[in-house]
Amino acid sequence: MRFFGWFALLMAFVFVLQNEVNKSSSSSSSSEGINGLSRDGIRTEYLTSENSSYIASANEFQFQPTYEKAMSLIPNFAVEEKKTSFGTVDPQDVVAALGKARSGEATYSDSSSSPFLLTLDYQSKDADGKVLLEKTGAFYRISLLSLKHLKSDRFANKNGSLTKDDFATIKVGMPYLDLLNTVGIPDEIYVSGLLGYGEAPSFTYRLSDSQTVQIHFDSRQTIKDIKSKEVATTPASSTSTAQ
Repeated sequence: MRFFGWFALLMAFVFVLQNEVNKSSSSSSSSEGINGLSRDGIRTEYLTSENSSYIASANEFQFQPTYEKAMSLIPNFAVEEKKTSFGTVDPQDVVAALGKARSGEATYSDSSSSPFLLTLDYQSKDADGKVLLEKTGAFYRISLLSLKHLKSDRFANKNGSLTKDDFATIKVGMPYLDLLNTVGIPDEIYVSGLLGYGEAPSFTYRLSDSQTVQIHFDSRQTIKDIKSKEVATTPASSTSTAQ
């Protein structure tokens, strides 16, 4: 009996030792904690109001940007003072245009003290958005911008009351500002790709009959493509696209 007692104690010791070795091995390849994640020379830090001037505190957060301020971040599509120069933008310019974010992440290489990727997330009761900044050389460029339900001080917001008839005069080749003066601002703005390299935004307008109209632009600030899309209203419904 004494032999089996010592044997059980020895096996327990081996189990604990092996578990600690596994933990050590795992932490050497990747480590994750409340402040971020580190893996293979890449380190991600979760941003809060305590460690970043780009993030608002819970009581401070207000996401109420205007269309005019938001578009100041997109080269050649600004309707007021632009925040970008040849597509480059400073994170402080994003904060000046959209306000401080609700949350965010900064991604570093272990050899750098400044992040090469910076994500800012915005969400409120009335609007939401996401901005991804990518560092190229010494400067940041917007590689993703998604904004929904903005307001405007200058243009009408007709989303929810528009019909297809309102788009009867909207044609490929129409200048960007003529579109705004005809049907107002979009319900959603989306850009993907490094701004400053020919990338242009896409607009989505929300109609009164559960359909949307998507408009894509070219780098000359004219309409490149127009698509209407029916939004599924029930689980059994299917989404269709019509030219």
